[in-house]
Amino acid sequence: YLYRPLRETSVERLVEIAEKTRENTGFSKIFLSADAIADYSRIDELISSLQQRGFNIELASSRIESITKESLKQLKQSGGQLISINPESIDRIRKSINKDIPENLIQNVVEYAFELGLNLRISFMLGFSNETEADIIELAEYIKSIVKTKNSINEDLSIKVKISLFVPKPQTSLQWDAYDLDLMESKVDLFMDQFDDMDLQFL
Repeated sequence: YLYRPLRETSVERLVEIAEKTRENTGFSKIFLSADAIADYSRIDELISSLQQRGFNIELASSRIESITKESLKQLKQSGGQLISINPESIDRIRKSINKDIPENLIQNVVEYAFELGLNLRISFMLGFSNETEADIIELAEYIKSIVKTKNSINEDLSIKVKISLFVPKPQTSLQWDAYDLDLMESKVDLFMDQFDDMDLQFL
């Protein structure tokens, strides 16, 4: 399966499915979901086609590297109100887990979204084995900087922060990392203590 050609459903077929679903349900809101929806090679064309047919579109969490200003514009024009991204952690931790997303790329996507009037749901993970207290505090400050960016552009927009906890998974480079529940709880407490003076919604 790993070596088979990439197979994608055509835009025409996806639009046809959307049209039939609307006929059967009466709903014009559509949620585009996949492991990495923005990796679909014709995502801009798909959004545009659905928009032209009167659909309101929401996107699942997207790979930051695949998000374009054009796709965000089309999302907004189609009635979308929210973008979800998953930077995972601060730059040092991202590099250690081979998720080397440039900081300026994340910043650009966030600013584009706010400028277009899109709310933001942003996901991070706590508890990596190489994570220090300084890293946790840096992550909190990073989130605060995103809130500051939002307020400088449009204070009326919302930010929802999703925090998940690292669990070692088999068949990954981190599969033998220890999981210490007491240490994990202390990391969460340290992280949340950084937001005592902020009214921020966590998921």
